[in-house]
Amino acid sequence: MDEKLVEVKFLDWMAHPPEDDPVLLLHAEETNRIIPIWIDLATATEYSARETGATQRRPGMHDVFVDTLDMVGQSALRGQITGVHEGVFIASLVLEGGAEIDMRPSDLILIASELEVPLYVARDVLDATSVSARLVATNGGSLTDDTETDSVEASVSEFAEFLDSIDADYFAEPHGDAEGRKSDGEADGGADSASDSDR
Repeated sequence: MDEKLVEVKFLDWMAHPPEDDPVLLLHAEETNRIIPIWIDLATATEYSARETGATQRRPGMHDVFVDTLDMVGQSALRGQITGVHEGVFIASLVLEGGAEIDMRPSDLILIASELEVPLYVARDVLDATSVSARLVATNGGSLTDDTETDSVEASVSEFAEFLDSIDADYFAEPHGDAEGRKSDGEADGGADSASDSDR
């Protein structure tokens, strides 16, 4: 694996006040840092439904994509977020043979989970877009590095301040726009939208 890539795991999603903007949280255990990715309400609703185990009457697009890969005999190796362009994350699913499928980070996270393949973030992206996860509470719980438990001082308010410090217009995900930039929509295809502001 490329040394420039760091494995991350989907931690949770949260509603960031004051407008309760939905934000996905990716956790890099190696550095104990979290990358926030703004998404739209529709995507947040899908994540919430999957968390609760709610069933759909018809297959969703992520299910269709996974089934299609299986039908054509393609296997995925990993998901990766390799860049940020104008506040938009650049993400792709890497297939056996090296082919890459460009997609929003929020879609990539769900598909990687369904395919049970690892998810990676470029180290420079992690350094530029993450915050320390010494203690980030989500949904009443907390994420703490066991080796630093006694020295943890960060809090939910600290994390909220970090989110507030980011230019909302630069890192939001408007509908029909890219994830990562804070707005009401989702990213279109293409490199500029692959970021998912879905950042």
